[in-house]
Amino acid sequence: MRQLAAFTVLALLSSTVAHAQTTAKPEPFPFPDTKKTPTPPDTTPAGPAVQQTPTPSTGPGITVPKESEPFPFPNTLSPQEKAAQVPAKTTAPAMQSSSIPTLATDQEKRMRGIAERFAPVIHHRQAGSAEEHRFDFPTLFDFDGDWIGNNNWAHGADPKYKLYSYVYYSALETEDYYFLHYALYHPRDWSVVQGAYESVLDSLQQKIGDILNTKTREEVEFNHENDLEGVLLVVRKEAGGTLRAIAMETVAHNKLLRYVAEDSGLEVPPSRPKGQLRIEDGRPVIYVQSQKHGIYGYGGEQSSANDPIVVFRPGPAIEFSQMKGGEATYDLVPIHLTFWLHAKTTHEPDLTFGTVTDFGDTFCAVGGTSRPGCVVGKIGDALKGDFARPNSAHAPWGWFDTDDPRLVPGSWFFDPVQILQRHFGQFDLEQKYLYNPYLGIAEQSAAPESKP
Repeated sequence: MRQLAAFTVLALLSSTVAHAQTTAKPEPFPFPDTKKTPTPPDTTPAGPAVQQTPTPSTGPGITVPKESEPFPFPNTLSPQEKAAQVPAKTTAPAMQSSSIPTLATDQEKRMRGIAERFAPVIHHRQAGSAEEHRFDFPTLFDFDGDWIGNNNWAHGADPKYKLYSYVYYSALETEDYYFLHYALYHPRDWSVVQGAYESVLDSLQQKIGDILNTKTREEVEFNHENDLEGVLLVVRKEAGGTLRAIAMETVAHNKLLRYVAEDSGLEVPPSRPKGQLRIEDGRPVIYVQSQKHGIYGYGGEQSSANDPIVVFRPGPAIEFSQMKGGEATYDLVPIHLTFWLHAKTTHEPDLTFGTVTDFGDTFCAVGGTSRPGCVVGKIGDALKGDFARPNSAHAPWGWFDTDDPRLVPGSWFFDPVQILQRHFGQFDLEQKYLYNPYLGIAEQSAAPESKP
């Protein structure tokens, strides 16, 4: 009954939201400097050469939805999370530092070097007023100096909390591939029509309160506190020691979208749309929506006064107010020394993670693993958020594909070899992990060998 009520409410709201979309005009973005800022010098450590891929003009087969369309999720929790939900602890997490973690081992530094070399060029749309552009600025979860999730909606709007440009990363290695994850965090998943939407919900709740109870209202909300979406990039070790990005999946509203490089030899099932991987100086080029922050392969989207695009390239982190001329740089921060450190010590919901998932020993059959390091067990999953739709921003190991319900939960992050097998036609592929700190494989591995 509650699910039926949720969809009924969504139907009643659709016309009101559509009207609000046509009347809510974002304020123009100020461009104090119309000259493009020069691309920062490449400070990436030397390594194997990166093979260039031809750049297509568009990404065929995948359509980016309109920015202002609300994306309602009647249920965003995975079955594992729903079964594991218990009341959150009220004590604050132990880690309270907003400092960037230091890489301790040569292996960590080497893997960061690989992640830097392939870090994406990000075309990030912004919406609303100049002040609201901060909601479309990728930053740190602990931008406010704490690891408490349910104060980020409010703190994200408070200018006393400075936002610096960061993207989270993870790097895994097998005999023939690197698997690179990049995750963009925003304090708010929001909408320019949020005010109109909430007003209608308030009116409906007064009239049909018995049906539109608190739980149902949470289910029909399309905004939420904290937002984390990302990219998986597959890099192949080529002949002569070169490295080449051959495939990418992006996360957009609980769907994994597939992109392949020309002459990659990979196949996407005909039933699934695919795009072509666009490359700039060896890096993938991606497009991030304003407001809801779904990520797509870049398809030539253009900036405008009312809907500006800021192009972020790897470099030093900058503070939000330092953006000029639609250009910016961002730095990388490791997932395994931030979100992962909190998650693996979270066995019940707390102020960092609002839900937990028990992965058990699911990945102990993966090549290169051994017990007990391969046992993931029960860890934090969705970030703690109370505003609107609660606990709706999953950590990367909680991302899933609604179009592939048989995909093993967590495999997109913990065992991305499965993604090459299932989503890119490499059904007979066998690989052994040389570096995978999430499954206890973190010993020093040899430098990439030249392929015959």
